[in-house]
Amino acid sequence: MKANVKKGGYSDKTFKEQFEGMVCARIILAQGLREKHGYDQETRKATDEVIAQELDFYFVPLGIQAVKFPADFKLPAKVEDMAEVTLTNPTACVVNGFVYVKADGFAMK
Repeated sequence: MKANVKKGGYSDKTFKEQFEGMVCARIILAQGLREKHGYDQETRKATDEVIAQELDFYFVPLGIQAVKFPADFKLPAKVEDMAEVTLTNPTACVVNGFVYVKADGFAMK
C-alpha cells in the first residue's frame, strides 16, 4: 500500500492514521507464511537467520497488505482463508511513501 505522508519508525499511531475507517481485515492464506531473512550490510546479501514471518491480509476497503509477525509465529490450526480477524498490537511505519505493518499475532472474530 502506498501512503501520502512520510513518517519514521513503527507506531500504533501511524497504524491508526493509515488504516482509519478500515471495516475489517481478512486473512489471505494463498501463499501462507513467508520467512523474512536478515540482511548483512557488509556482503549485501540475505542471511540464513529468520527475523520475521509475513502473511497477506485484505483490509476492507483499503486492499492487500503484507503484515510481519515475530520469527516464531505459527498459524492457528483452524484458520480459514478470508476469515475476518483482528490484529494484536498492530503498528505501522511509512518509508518512502510505502506503509509497512507489524503485529504480534491475530485473533479470529
